[in-house]
Amino acid sequence: MTFLKYRRPLFLLMAAGLFLAAGGCFRRATVRGPGDPDWGVRITWHGHSCFSFEDSVGRLFQIDPFDESIGYKLAWVEPDVVLITHDHFDHSYLRHAAGFELVTSTGVHVVSGIEVTGLPGYHDAEEGKKHGLSRAYVWEMGGLRLAHLGDIGQNVLTPEQREGLQNIDILFIPVGGKTTVDAPAAARLIDEIHPRVVVPMHYGNEQVRFFEFEPVENFLDLYEEVLPLPETSFQMRRANLPEKLTIYIPSLPPAE
Repeated sequence: MTFLKYRRPLFLLMAAGLFLAAGGCFRRATVRGPGDPDWGVRITWHGHSCFSFEDSVGRLFQIDPFDESIGYKLAWVEPDVVLITHDHFDHSYLRHAAGFELVTSTGVHVVSGIEVTGLPGYHDAEEGKKHGLSRAYVWEMGGLRLAHLGDIGQNVLTPEQREGLQNIDILFIPVGGKTTVDAPAAARLIDEIHPRVVVPMHYGNEQVRFFEFEPVENFLDLYEEVLPLPETSFQMRRANLPEKLTIYIPSLPPAE
């Protein structure tokens, strides 16, 4: 009798707890079709290694959000999916714990209807002995194949990375040195990957206050085709990809 008396309230309490725990994710569970390649992807640089990606169906990815200690304005866009390349504080700030799908590991993940592959990598040129590990993520969105290399510090790609980073349209790569590859090392990795567009990240400028990275100009001096952009956001479609490798430089995010 005692079991029967409390069985239903206990079940309801457990069900309510599960519903509340998943409540933030529940509103994001709507199935969306593939993004229209004719619309492409809207890409926004929020500073450091943080970008957001939006396709024609309003699906919103964000990668490597940071807190305000970096110097840039707080970067959080209420995304459907968050990708974290490693758990250092300047790449893994989550404003809240629900309302999005989270990817923090290597392997293949299907999030918001898109397949994302995480590739293991090293945060330094000593197989992670100095700064630990990082991850690269590869995914297709809006008809484009995108790759973000996180805080890669290797001088050459591993065979697994080389295989996973084939046919990349847009590559996001650190260039500021100190804790990642510097400009010449980044250029060597780009030569291995052969992307159509490169967006440099994780470099020094007047807004970065927590570490003295090398300026982006060290990297830009290595290339002929450089396109400074008037805003932090740009729209990219497969039909508009440049024939020759081109470096895209989004404007600095607005300061506080």
